[in-house]
Amino acid sequence: MLIATVCLLTGILFFLKDSKLKKLLLQDKVVVITGGTQGLGLAIAKECVKRKAKVVLISRRTIDPLSEEGLKDGCVESLSADVTNPSDLEKAFSTIISNSEFGKIDVLIASAGLSRSARTEDLPFQQIQSQIDVNTLGVMNAVRAALPILKSQNTNSRIAIISSVAGQIGLWGMSAYCASKFALRGFADALGMELEGSNTAVTIIYPPDMNTPGLATENLTKPEAISALADEVEPDSIVPGIVNAVENGQTDHSIGIDGWFATRVTAGLGPTNSFLNLFFEVFFGGVMRLIALVYRKVIRYTINKCERELEKKSKIHQPAEKTDF
Repeated sequence: MLIATVCLLTGILFFLKDSKLKKLLLQDKVVVITGGTQGLGLAIAKECVKRKAKVVLISRRTIDPLSEEGLKDGCVESLSADVTNPSDLEKAFSTIISNSEFGKIDVLIASAGLSRSARTEDLPFQQIQSQIDVNTLGVMNAVRAALPILKSQNTNSRIAIISSVAGQIGLWGMSAYCASKFALRGFADALGMELEGSNTAVTIIYPPDMNTPGLATENLTKPEAISALADEVEPDSIVPGIVNAVENGQTDHSIGIDGWFATRVTAGLGPTNSFLNLFFEVFFGGVMRLIALVYRKVIRYTINKCERELEKKSKIHQPAEKTDF
């Protein structure tokens, strides 16, 4: 009876999980990366070159691939385009298709992004707008420019969307950034549903804080309380797993056990094509939710502690009040 029950449940889970496309090896494939001239995008580009892919970097700032270690031995092109401008992207994609060196698009990795932090009422509207424009609309613009090409080719292809751990949990001082990254989850889920049954798989990726120029800029405004919650990782250490996930057409990819846990506990109505992930979500969902609530308390405690320490420091460094008699 027990064996029959296990077999039945296993069969149900296999039926419920999403199907997975054939693995897409990147050798000789054309990979387009927005935000690909620095940070995570550049690290992904170098990993793709290692796998013998042809790579096109799209960013406002172009680079010379021949002067960049890890790119100079590959077939790499750097194009200038603003992801917030749809016509810019359409021109860039047309350039790729008309270039005999490339002539097609097999993989789109939407990696362009930025972050500015402050309390919601203190964050200038322009910085809220720029995060939505780049992080959310920039991704949608890139996907919209690539989709007609991918559909017309009708070959095994991939779309990868770079979100963030901050796209899974709201963090103090990062309301605009979290909103822009949370939106990508809904976009990826809806896009995946639209492309179900096609030859294009959608993968959403949730990287943690990384030691990149973007993080250095972010830290100028990020509250110290948030920086204390997690260690930075080197992009080079996580890109092999990211590229593997894209090649395999996984519905989602996260980094480390804490990242995996966050993705599983926030799965909700989202898709999955991993039997193991589905197994944990179904049979351990309640326990994971309980752990998540405890973790939330820990985050809140850490933030409160940091705020108290900062308040003490500010009082210590305040100049003594002068009194004239």
